[in-house]
Amino acid sequence: MNERGAALESRGMVLLGPPGTGKTLACRIMLNEARSTFIWVSARDFYRSGAFGGLAQAFELAGECAPTVLCVEDVDNWITPWVVDLMKTEMDGLQRHAGVVTMLTTNAPEAFPEALIDRPGRFHDVLRFGLPAPAQRRQMLRRWVPVRADREEEAGLEAAMERAVAASEGWSGAHVRELVRFALVLRDQDGIELAEALDRAVEKVRDQRELIAERQAETGRYRPTQRAARAVI
Repeated sequence: MNERGAALESRGMVLLGPPGTGKTLACRIMLNEARSTFIWVSARDFYRSGAFGGLAQAFELAGECAPTVLCVEDVDNWITPWVVDLMKTEMDGLQRHAGVVTMLTTNAPEAFPEALIDRPGRFHDVLRFGLPAPAQRRQMLRRWVPVRADREEEAGLEAAMERAVAASEGWSGAHVRELVRFALVLRDQDGIELAEALDRAVEKVRDQRELIAERQAETGRYRPTQRAARAVI
């Protein structure tokens, strides 16, 4: 897009994965890196116009302001037969716009009908944002946890981070970030070493997630993941 501008053939992208894995962050990176108009559509934009009206206006504006990145956040919340028809028409219909990259983020790709997501020419890139593996969680912790010069303290902190890596299986990057933030609060609030604060923070975040999973299972309003279900058991 930066090279071809409005002459770029329109493209569609779907960013799918659990909450907290970086889909919105990827959109923000596009916002900063793409030399184009950027239109961000979220729930508040549908308040007055509804999903169909809001998306129709967004596509029209994207075409007028090309080159454009059109980002629609959590689109699975708005998928209706009318919205599906609108997106199919806009993505490869007679009025198809050049110079528009459409990005959709979703936590529930199963909400997309096959005619929309698995049709060549509509969405060229389907990108999976998965939960971080142990090596990735370790890298996150080493990036976000401040390490001091004291060798003894540093060794204790390294051990605490390894315990955190093992305990955070199934956590998203957002959970790991929250873990570090809470550990820093505990360190400053209780006047304890960061290694101890990190251990306490792991317990708190883990207990919190298990409590939420229990409530979801009790109410039946949510479908807990396999990992969450195992945590309840």
